[in-house]
Amino acid sequence: MIVRRRPSSARYGHEKLRYGSRHMEDAPRESAARAKEPEAPIELLRDGVEVYPRWLEAIDRARSEVLLEMYWFDSDKIGTRFADALERCAKRGVTVFVLYDGFGSFGVEPSQWERLRRAGAVVIEFHPVTPWAERFALAKVQQRDHRKILVIDAERGFTGGINISDHNLPLDQGGEAWRDDAVALRGEAVFELRALFFDTWLRVGGPQPKAGAAIGWRVKRALTQAAKVECDETSREPVFEATLDATVDVVRAAVSRRNRRTRRRATTVPPTSGPAARDRARIIGHDSWGATRTIRNLYVKKISEARRLILVANSYFAPDLPVRRALIAAAQRGVEVRVLVPRKSDVPPVAWAGRALYAGLLAGGVHIHEWTKSMLHSKTAVIDDWATVGSYNFDYRSLRYNLEVTAASEHPDFVRDVERSIRTDIEASEQIRRESWSARPLYQRLIEWFFYVFRKIL
Repeated sequence: MIVRRRPSSARYGHEKLRYGSRHMEDAPRESAARAKEPEAPIELLRDGVEVYPRWLEAIDRARSEVLLEMYWFDSDKIGTRFADALERCAKRGVTVFVLYDGFGSFGVEPSQWERLRRAGAVVIEFHPVTPWAERFALAKVQQRDHRKILVIDAERGFTGGINISDHNLPLDQGGEAWRDDAVALRGEAVFELRALFFDTWLRVGGPQPKAGAAIGWRVKRALTQAAKVECDETSREPVFEATLDATVDVVRAAVSRRNRRTRRRATTVPPTSGPAARDRARIIGHDSWGATRTIRNLYVKKISEARRLILVANSYFAPDLPVRRALIAAAQRGVEVRVLVPRKSDVPPVAWAGRALYAGLLAGGVHIHEWTKSMLHSKTAVIDDWATVGSYNFDYRSLRYNLEVTAASEHPDFVRDVERSIRTDIEASEQIRRESWSARPLYQRLIEWFFYVFRKIL
């Protein structure tokens, strides 16, 4: 199995930093003026320069609860700032629950977790990979928690593809300027995101929340029972959308009294398309214990229904046959289909495996563009009047093993912003031409073929 872990950066000293203060001179500042809650139910955030200040500000303003679920929570410069913020929260009596992935965060300084625990936070490692760990289980090593979730007071939520790592800082701040996306959420999607967190949290032995002791398994059961089966003829598997009335009812009944004003009636199932759906965001969850392949199936369904536009930016693009067939079919019926992938990947074997598929996609009319600057780590798409940002990659690991999440909406402002963002990146990328690709050397084809054969273990 190829380890998707980058070398750990050197540990930095703890700094006394506050969002928006003059002590943040070497932290992202471009978004400091955008601290207020967005009016729309979902807002696109580009790169660490926009994401990290919003996250830190939200944590510093938390009153009752901070929930953080993170694949890669590094102990580098920006990781230390987040640990500082979480420590301050816990010391002032805020409930702080942190769930980090044992594989993605492998090599992080243990002292980072220890000081959070001393401050009163509850920190849990998802499926440890070290055999001497207390909760190590060889049968569970393959399943990873690839989600990136932050929920504050059941009122503000964030998710996307960005981890907590210096790689996402700008070059002039010592980072590598990785290209990545996240979203800020409000409204019902925050309750759905909170439910998704606690479903995993309670399964791995986390303590019950102070409010809503049954939130985990009850929410999961409600979601599963209430979900509409949206079965695609190609995938032949149901699509699971965590957007239903039962979700909102169960989660709203569990929030603290401080948020009682949010408990309002929800008597009808929110539509998944049409005018009413444009006023809200939706959370789609994907796991390996009952809601498998849901995000992939939703993608296939949306691609199959596309009539005008498909723009996909994805960091690890080695899609399975149903996705490839849907993309080619869309291109052949006149839809503009463009895929943006990184040329410089932090996991080269997956990039090679994906390139083995270029010839077939190009022949089918799909336009492929390679981002040539830093690492492209986003998992973002626009399909007609629908857009999504999340953690889901088009590779076998996301399809089969990982816990994933994506936020989707038909809100016109969000769709417009995501399309503009992807098109901006495409203009700065290099398009792969069918003629030149066909002329690539034999050794390159052999490397592509080799890693494609072994793509299921990458």
